[in-house]
Amino acid sequence: MNLLRLTALLLFTYGAFSYGGMFLLWLRQYGKSGWAGRPTHPTSSSGSADLVGGAITLTSFLWFVVNILEVLTSLSPEMRQWPLDTVLLVLGFLFPPLIAHTTSTEVQCKASSPLPRLWGLVPWVLYPVSLSVLTFCLLGFYGLLSLTPRFTTSVVNTSFGVLFGFTGIYCVLVIARFGSKPRTRSETASRRWMLALFGALFLFFIPVTLAGFGWLRFTALLYLVTRSLPLAFLFVGTYFDNRFEFFDLFIKRGLSLLLTIILLTAYFALVPPRLEGVPLAWARPWVYALTLLPVAMALPWLYRRLSHWLDAVWLGRQFSTVEAVKHFLSGIQSATTQEQLVREAELRIGEIVHAPVSILLDHFPDSKTQFEAVLEIPVGRREPSAGTIRLGQRASQVPYFSQDVILLESLAEVFAYMLENVRLQRRKLEQERREQELSLHASRSELKALRAQINPHFLFNALNAIAGLIPKDPARADRAVEQLAEVFRYTLRRSESEWSRLGEELEAVRAYLDLEQARFGARLQCRVTSDPAVEEVRIPTLVVQTLVENAVKHGVAAIRGPGRIDVDALRDKDSLEIRVTDNGPGFPERAEAGRAGAAPSSGFGLRNIRERLRGLFGEEASLFIRREAEGGRTVVTLRLPLKEATSHAADEADRPEPESAKTQP
Repeated sequence: MNLLRLTALLLFTYGAFSYGGMFLLWLRQYGKSGWAGRPTHPTSSSGSADLVGGAITLTSFLWFVVNILEVLTSLSPEMRQWPLDTVLLVLGFLFPPLIAHTTSTEVQCKASSPLPRLWGLVPWVLYPVSLSVLTFCLLGFYGLLSLTPRFTTSVVNTSFGVLFGFTGIYCVLVIARFGSKPRTRSETASRRWMLALFGALFLFFIPVTLAGFGWLRFTALLYLVTRSLPLAFLFVGTYFDNRFEFFDLFIKRGLSLLLTIILLTAYFALVPPRLEGVPLAWARPWVYALTLLPVAMALPWLYRRLSHWLDAVWLGRQFSTVEAVKHFLSGIQSATTQEQLVREAELRIGEIVHAPVSILLDHFPDSKTQFEAVLEIPVGRREPSAGTIRLGQRASQVPYFSQDVILLESLAEVFAYMLENVRLQRRKLEQERREQELSLHASRSELKALRAQINPHFLFNALNAIAGLIPKDPARADRAVEQLAEVFRYTLRRSESEWSRLGEELEAVRAYLDLEQARFGARLQCRVTSDPAVEEVRIPTLVVQTLVENAVKHGVAAIRGPGRIDVDALRDKDSLEIRVTDNGPGFPERAEAGRAGAAPSSGFGLRNIRERLRGLFGEEASLFIRREAEGGRTVVTLRLPLKEATSHAADEADRPEPESAKTQP
């Protein structure tokens, strides 16, 4: 076998492999692929284009298979070649009408108006003409007509040249005159290449026509070029027009096939001849297998290197699949909101595919896409999907190939998982916020109930104390009445509001303690101090007064001797600290330390404070209760974060004041 035959065998094998895969794809995705991988379009003519595309793809596959068999049979003079020549003759005469028919239907599918009647009839005229010439030549070859073999061969070559030349001119004119105007650079390049190929089809078969007349010798190189022409249409049509799932994979597999053939050819050319003279006996198959093992083990590595080289050099891919997923995850895993997730995902996908990206989510206000989308990937596999990832044309004009689509689908799955996770987190936070609001509303209701329980008892005690002062110290009784009015005015006014200034709260506490001094007399000593820098800080309403009331009830009122209550408010770094100290026996149960969310200790008022702090500040606020062993004092310490208190109070200040608060005296 000479070098030209070996080249022909490799090219024909590659062509058979390529068109075989194309035909299988056509069977699986009927209606999506035309000849040479050119896509069809869903119009009234799409059914015809699909069938013609499948027919010419099958014809091309059989053409290369029969050519392979002819090359192999030509190596043995004893094998008869006329059956293969007959099949090649039939397939060769089928090509001109099929090519013309495919081109006209594809142009008609893309065009806004149908082809003129005369132009549309040309393929239907070529069918009977080709079949008539084929029948005439077959009758001559088999001696059914009185024709010499030389004359019959001349008729075959001349007919091939004329039919293919006419088909080339027809396709050029149809595409140039009636083809749709290209909208992108890729479509413009595809149109130019197809025109060039059909022009070359005409030029290539001029020598074939001349050889038919005996004016030119039909060389082996011309034979190889003309029989390999379908591969040229395959490459151009697929590269520019086919954007579905197989092209780059197909190219890689095709090159891998050629690489495998080359390696195996080299092996059988070098190894077996050198082992022929070695007496291996029954071990010969084992020795062949062991010597072939390094080639078999090296092939997967070579496939990977070839794939990486094609990705980096030819397709411009900078990321492998694993690297792309890692790069994508590194950007979106820190996203905490849906908007941030979409923004980071668009940025990362754009960096991976080098194209503009827009993610449109259902039930989400999306931004308008500022580019024309050439590929859309659904987000997730659920029906209906959560949205769509839209991709624009790459700057390099390289189309999206199957590995790109597979990678993008994987990234879409990862994005869908992260989106669901972010939405779950958002729903969880909303649920927790609703629970906090419900808890806060419940605490407010309990606060009002607490006011309703305490105020009558306090009013009764205060009135008794005032009644006792009237005969002894009328001026002190008059001042006590004013203080009682101030306490109730503050309590009623602030019971409708969640926040109050610390200074106002302390003024109400001073008035309350003055009334209690009127009741207990010299037995009760009080001190209320505060840092002027924190008096403007807003705190939850009535928390200090509730603590002071507890100190009176559980402290001073529970002992016979002198009682003392100290209230201190100061700033400790970024926190506001309020301490209420009494020298009473303390509560029945103690919690040495507790956060705002800890289990409540004794006292309905303290439990209410804890629940309000939990609803307003979460774990940032704390309420500590401790007993000092030396002085025998109980210290209740309330710590509030200054930032949280300021922000919550600002929100409260923006709300309109309740009507009930406006109408209080």
